[in-house]
Amino acid sequence: MMNQKIPEYYLTKDNITFYLVFVFFFSLLFVNIFTPFHGAWYNIEHFTRAKLFTDTLIIVSSGTLVLAISKIIMYQVNNRNKINYLQYFSWLILEVLLIAFLYTTIVHFAVHDTRDFSEIFTRAVIYVPTIIVIPSIIAHLYFSTRYKDEKISELESANNQSVAQQSPKE
Repeated sequence: MMNQKIPEYYLTKDNITFYLVFVFFFSLLFVNIFTPFHGAWYNIEHFTRAKLFTDTLIIVSSGTLVLAISKIIMYQVNNRNKINYLQYFSWLILEVLLIAFLYTTIVHFAVHDTRDFSEIFTRAVIYVPTIIVIPSIIAHLYFSTRYKDEKISELESANNQSVAQQSPKE
């Protein structure tokens, strides 16, 4: 299974664009509305809601930029040599680690979080995939459903044409 090539619809330009926009808005809303993990992902003790939203916007935008660059590179690689599931999942893990490192760097140096860099990174490695997995699953289910609907429509169209050609003209 892991050596099987990923479906083509995973890495079309339209699907990558949809994925990036969806992950951006979902993550931004999720983190700001639900404040997941009881604020443990971010030292928010002295933050106003506006400051928290601004910082979250910067962090989510930075993470989405990492995803965009990664998906563009993945698209190019896949066009040259089709990616299998093992490579795809390994790539996703690297994306999470890069986003976690970027998040840790921003929070530690720009926001001046007082926690140790390794502590922030460890938490980020846990929380980043938790935030990204929900919109990723939803997007992939949407891509799969849309692809299967298109294939069914194509088969029905081909079947209708075949039936029309076989029936005698009156």
